[in-house]
Amino acid sequence: MVILDTHGWDVVYVGTRDLINKQLRKYMNDNKITFTYEDENTSVTLTFDNWEIVPGGASKLLRVKTLVKEGELIFMGNSTKLDGICPLLELQLGFFQQSNTQKLAFNFLVKGEREGDQREGAVTVLNPDINQVFSQGSMVYTFLNLTLADMFINNKDRVSHIFAELNGSNGISWMQPKDYKYSYYSPTNNQEKGFLVIFSVVTNRDISNLAELIDGAILDNNHETFLVLSEKLFLEHMIMPELPNSFGHGATINHFRFESTSPTSGVIKNNRNISCDTIKSGLIYYYPVMTSLHLKIESNKLHMKASGNCKIEGLSDSYINFNYEAKSTFYYSRNNKKIEFRMENTPKVDTDLDIPVWMWINPIAMGIIYGVASALASSIANNLRINTNTYIGNLSSNVVRWSGMDEEEITDCVLDVAFCIKGTTEELQKAHVFEKWTEGNGWVRGATFSRFPETKVRYQWKINDYFREIIQSPPTGSDGKRTVPCLETPGNNLELYAVDEKNDNLKVKVAEYKSLLTGHEFGSWNIVNFNHTQYVDGLYFNKVPSRKVRYQLSIDRVETAIKDAYPLDFQGRRYVNFLDFNAGRGIPIGSRVQVLAVDDQYDNLRFQVALRN
Repeated sequence: MVILDTHGWDVVYVGTRDLINKQLRKYMNDNKITFTYEDENTSVTLTFDNWEIVPGGASKLLRVKTLVKEGELIFMGNSTKLDGICPLLELQLGFFQQSNTQKLAFNFLVKGEREGDQREGAVTVLNPDINQVFSQGSMVYTFLNLTLADMFINNKDRVSHIFAELNGSNGISWMQPKDYKYSYYSPTNNQEKGFLVIFSVVTNRDISNLAELIDGAILDNNHETFLVLSEKLFLEHMIMPELPNSFGHGATINHFRFESTSPTSGVIKNNRNISCDTIKSGLIYYYPVMTSLHLKIESNKLHMKASGNCKIEGLSDSYINFNYEAKSTFYYSRNNKKIEFRMENTPKVDTDLDIPVWMWINPIAMGIIYGVASALASSIANNLRINTNTYIGNLSSNVVRWSGMDEEEITDCVLDVAFCIKGTTEELQKAHVFEKWTEGNGWVRGATFSRFPETKVRYQWKINDYFREIIQSPPTGSDGKRTVPCLETPGNNLELYAVDEKNDNLKVKVAEYKSLLTGHEFGSWNIVNFNHTQYVDGLYFNKVPSRKVRYQLSIDRVETAIKDAYPLDFQGRRYVNFLDFNAGRGIPIGSRVQVLAVDDQYDNLRFQVALRN
């Protein structure tokens, strides 16, 4: 088994390039990002499509291709379309403080002078158009090559994507980063794979000489996130707190200490004697004591050595000394998210006698002593062991949260000197499965979900583009479903967002209702004459919602059946044919006609979109 190496770092956080790109793509899709540039004779406008981190980056340099959806170059009054160009740039990230959080985001500061420019915030154009919309050497190609870096720097405030957040106020004090840096890593044997890494130390020490390396043994193709704890942090903060429960008999955390052998390694020892299980031999009780403890990690095992003694009651200056050695193998329970150590073999226990010389020739005394020694060895072997049952929960996301990591499923843990937690992310959006809109009195009263995250989550309604107050998650119904209530007036456009338990700004849309009312624009009535009588045969809408819709009439307050909508005509209008609703007849001109737009799934969700008295 290969030993995991943190290369001197205390905590290493890793996110795959696929995960990072997935969230970057979502950000670009959700936001219209437009850059502009102007000088005396020239103006440029670029509206971007997807940005993507591509192979080739290293250390703090990321290679990013930035596809342009729409673009225009105006030079001396002449316009050239830039649609479809795809600049390839070498970019950097930076940590930006906001309250108690450090946010890892793009850092555009200076124009790069050459490929591999390491100056802070350097923006280097590697290729102004990898899609070859414009040939190399053309005027447009040359102009973009000269100005793109300036354009990114001048428009940097328009890109607010956060790659990761370092939480400086979480409840795990021993994981708090004192110093940190990021790096982009690609395995030497597979340059197509890429990882964004955050290295951190939890003590105030110099990190300038620490290598920005990630142990390839940590990584695999089955997970999106990885967290690696040094041997020291794992032993001192995950194993040592469990020892009082393991040893019992009044042991407290003060009975133990961690002794460093390097900034990231060490052993657990005892500060004072630790009582062991009482043994009984004959009619007499004996009280063994552990005087020395040495606990360390070897590969995926805890290696414990201990020694102590037991006074032989009734015999002065008489002791039985013992030496104990055992190895316990690491085990991770996926079901309850706990780590355990299981004894792999029967512990090795040796005893020797520390007794006066005269006792060796006393057969009665020696019989007692050998009986006590046997009972002691058996008791120590059976009862002295590390019983850890440590819940790790969402330990991996408590300090560093990758963008989009609204919910993380820890699927594996590995111990090999260092400790590694592996997980996959589940976005709040995907963790919610929308089932239906709850309606009442003809309008939306709430959104019902058949599946939702197990983690705590809050909700926020956005109504007609205005966010309302964040509300707590409602209780789960007896049917195992969750309905988030909405108490608003009818006819509104509704969006429901799931909001992170602690971060008001971390939210994602989980349901959307496009109002049937606001999307309709009345055009005209279709009035015809038949036998000297006027009839209304239908109406035209100049505009209709993009969503699917049905229609219903109320003729003199008598409702008709619900009918599917006609397709749009060549002018983009929709005709509602009243003859379909009234047995093939037009409606007399003096009748009261109410036109209702009806939801495509719920008959009771309907809104008046036209009225003729």
